[in-house]
Amino acid sequence: MKSTVLLFAFVCSISFAFAQSISLDPNSLQLPRVANNPACAVADKGKLIYNTTQNKVLFCNGSVWVDPTSGGAGTSTNWINSGNNVILPNGKVGIGTGNDSPTATLDVNGNVRVRGNFPTKGSTLVSSDADGTLKWQKPYAFRIEGLEGEANMTVDKNQTVQLLFTFPAYNIGLMYSVNSGKFTAPVKGIYHISTHVASYRKGQSPGSGRAPHVRLIRGKRNGEVFNTYLQYSTFHLDTMDGSDLFGPAVHHTITGDFMLEPGDTVWVEVDAELWPQLIDGAKDQISFCGRLVLQIF
Repeated sequence: MKSTVLLFAFVCSISFAFAQSISLDPNSLQLPRVANNPACAVADKGKLIYNTTQNKVLFCNGSVWVDPTSGGAGTSTNWINSGNNVILPNGKVGIGTGNDSPTATLDVNGNVRVRGNFPTKGSTLVSSDADGTLKWQKPYAFRIEGLEGEANMTVDKNQTVQLLFTFPAYNIGLMYSVNSGKFTAPVKGIYHISTHVASYRKGQSPGSGRAPHVRLIRGKRNGEVFNTYLQYSTFHLDTMDGSDLFGPAVHHTITGDFMLEPGDTVWVEVDAELWPQLIDGAKDQISFCGRLVLQIF
């Protein structure tokens, strides 16, 4: 009888002790509720408690009680997954910062890879939309030099011809066509476009004369065909005699920033006006180049 009483008392004490540590019911799990955290040693690693003073669930990591929602007690080494990264209670995040606390909302030590919006090699991060989505600007640039075979070209009086630049120094984005001699704007934006042309007036006679008009032309915009002078150059020459076969060389340079829409085409043409003109076809005497400065979204 005495043994039975002792056994019953032992079972009740175990049940009571378990009830103080954890309890289960059909709808919840009740953790031990404490006002002050107990010891947290290696043997206690993995234990859970509910601190009624902090109103938080804490777990023992083998040395301290940790708030799982913040990853730690707020030191610079706190991170749920990796000791090289930091999340502080003030919301600042450090990636790859090691033991150094982040000094900005996002502090990254190392290379950054951004995916989405389909950036291509060489793209530039230029802006964001109203929702903060990043916008990338693809690179577009070209420089084409010389006429076909670097041969000189005669433009008869009262004749207007388009110049076909032949030798690409570079054509990033492939928006200049050697076949058509035109650059096509791929996106809406501000483009910097330049051309340089060297010309001579043929059959010079004493007196004054004019060098040709050199023009930048824009055409075909939004499906409508129209031609607009973007910019042009012209010179008035005073000559002393007609002893030379060709008049003095005139170097025409046109350069500027222009707003273009997708599908706009730009090319260079020469108008000889009243005297035949000779256009120097060498690569170092004639060129057409441009680049996208700023894309407008």
